[in-house]
Amino acid sequence: MTDTTPSHDGNQTTKGSAGEVFAAFLKLGLTSFGGPIAHLGYFRDELVLRRKWIDERGYADLVALSQFLPGPASSQVGFALGLLRGGPLGALAAWAAFTLPSAILLILFAYGAAAFGGRVGGGIITGLKIVAVAIVAQAVWGMAKNLCPDRERATIVSPLRQRLIDDMNMRRLSRETQRNYFRDIGRLATFLGRSPGTATSDDLRRFQIEQQKDGVPVPTMNSIVSALRFFFTHTVDRPDLARKLVRLAHPRTLPVVLSRNEVARLLNATTCLKHQAALSVAYGAGLRVAEVSMLKVADIDSERMLLRVERGKGGRYRNAMLSQDLLLLLRQWWRVGWQQGVMHRDGWLFPGQHAMKPISTRRGGPGRRHRQAGWTLRDRRHDLELGEAQVSCMVGPVGHRLVTPTIQAPLRSVA
Repeated sequence: MTDTTPSHDGNQTTKGSAGEVFAAFLKLGLTSFGGPIAHLGYFRDELVLRRKWIDERGYADLVALSQFLPGPASSQVGFALGLLRGGPLGALAAWAAFTLPSAILLILFAYGAAAFGGRVGGGIITGLKIVAVAIVAQAVWGMAKNLCPDRERATIVSPLRQRLIDDMNMRRLSRETQRNYFRDIGRLATFLGRSPGTATSDDLRRFQIEQQKDGVPVPTMNSIVSALRFFFTHTVDRPDLARKLVRLAHPRTLPVVLSRNEVARLLNATTCLKHQAALSVAYGAGLRVAEVSMLKVADIDSERMLLRVERGKGGRYRNAMLSQDLLLLLRQWWRVGWQQGVMHRDGWLFPGQHAMKPISTRRGGPGRRHRQAGWTLRDRRHDLELGEAQVSCMVGPVGHRLVTPTIQAPLRSVA
């Protein structure tokens, strides 16, 4: 049984079943070669032109909307088409049917890769590459002729997105901030089902009410507010909408403060000298995890007993205190690292798996050390900022412009 829904041009489009969606996308999964751009062309030929599930304008809006969301555009468009045609079950059917064939073929190809050796195998692989290039070119050309029929539209690719990128680059926002802004603006676009630049004050009100009903955490909601305020103030020049966004009050709880014995147990729980030295620097000098990972050997000033921190939080430079015990530990790590061939005079203080790259902040971390040391405390990476106050007997944080809320927490006596 089918029902009808209005399309962009006012005509009625029929809805189908999840089984119909699965069959259509299974065919596409077995015949669609190339990358996401090629897949969009296949979707248009099969579902827009032949099956007429959606009109050209609606399909173009889906493709444009997918540009504001992270991940491959073809997966997002396919999921949306399945949702429009068959509801939530149709969306899942589209994803499974389109992804399953490529996953199975890839596994089979991996097991049979040994058979593709010699000149014959090399020729087959080269031929497949040429076919893939032709398929992608044909798909791009077909979509370009329809969606960009004149020079003006052909030279503009996602103008709103490009303007947002230019605004963020001009203000030197970090790559991580830009990624978060795209994600948060994409949430509004998903909620509206259209370009976020067309939002109204009532749309923003409904969006925030829906977020609160869905149980979105307050810090996440405030992060979305920051992204949307930037978007409406600088990119679309509608500061009136930015003022409609509500930032919620978020009570700050006191962090867990470790005693001197607890810090010693944490450091002794490390399994190698490099990790012990890195954690000692974080706790002993009051550095953040990212600041520790970016330290270089040349940043150690043993004459003035300082650690130079370059481009810390907010891109600021500062100096941190270096104790005598910490200096001795770092010299011990230098000798060991030099013998292992991973330490260089102009290199990283804590190199990663490759000597030319710094240690990753996403591997290991204090949480695992807490568990090895028998902690039942909360695993909070931001607690490393308390190190200077814990280990250095509450001396003022050298180079900090202001005393942070973390340092303002009540401290246990370590004397």
